[in-house]
Amino acid sequence: MPFSQRSTMDQLSYWNEFERVKEISRGQGICNNGIYLIRRRRDDARFVLKSVGISEIAEAEKEALSYLRSHDSIVKLIDAFVAPTRPQTMAFIMEYCDYGSLHSLINRINRHNYRLPEHFIWHAFCSLSCGLAYMHYGITDYRSSRPAHWRRIVHRDIRPANILLKSDRHHRYPRVLIADFGLAHMSGLTYHPQFNGERERFSGRGDVWMLGCAMVDLILGTSGMTPIPPELGQDCRDCWAPSGEISSGLNLALEACLTIDNKKRVSSKDLMLGLVEMRQGERPKRERLPEWIWG
Repeated sequence: MPFSQRSTMDQLSYWNEFERVKEISRGQGICNNGIYLIRRRRDDARFVLKSVGISEIAEAEKEALSYLRSHDSIVKLIDAFVAPTRPQTMAFIMEYCDYGSLHSLINRINRHNYRLPEHFIWHAFCSLSCGLAYMHYGITDYRSSRPAHWRRIVHRDIRPANILLKSDRHHRYPRVLIADFGLAHMSGLTYHPQFNGERERFSGRGDVWMLGCAMVDLILGTSGMTPIPPELGQDCRDCWAPSGEISSGLNLALEACLTIDNKKRVSSKDLMLGLVEMRQGERPKRERLPEWIWG
């Protein structure tokens, strides 16, 4: 039963089912009061608790995550509610991604002077493009069509720190998931006027630009790519030059994401379709990654 439909006593009982294990990060960003690893006492299941101040932004994040529960490339919201012991705080209970963020992965490979195999880059790129296509169009794979009345969601903050990795015992590589919807824009919601201007200028192709930047960071092992799309005024003309160290197909996909003119930039739907086709053509060697890489 959703938390909001429980009685006050049941809410307290539900809240007390969990205990804090450790702090993952201190409060950073808009309204963020901290992120914690928690465990459910009855079965030792692990989750993440994100604590945020109650605001329009928090309500919008809750709405977006609730709408996107069903996709494997988007972090799942388990529940969201006003914390019984802290009435000015909203608690988000979310699935736990045990391998951390793409940003942490980049830091680890840099410490070991290691370059990720291209097969893993394709894996991450395809997973994230599927997540964006679902957010923007409601399509789940290259065979599906857009549902009627789909409420488009633009993330607006795709970067390595907001991309999470979760172990998958059925596959060699972990799942790659989009997280942190605190800046997302969802069609059909009314936002405070101070946010409307930038939100309206920021399209789904801005998310595609940011995804391209994150993939370049993953390839080069850097955090130097600026994620701000050029339609918001950032001059990024020198952000990426084709690399001889990766395949022509991957180069083409990155160039499509990082086209300066957003009207000519690839959409997330076409990117997803193109990546599926190019990946089948490239067939990069699948390599086992060292155990230290997941932290």
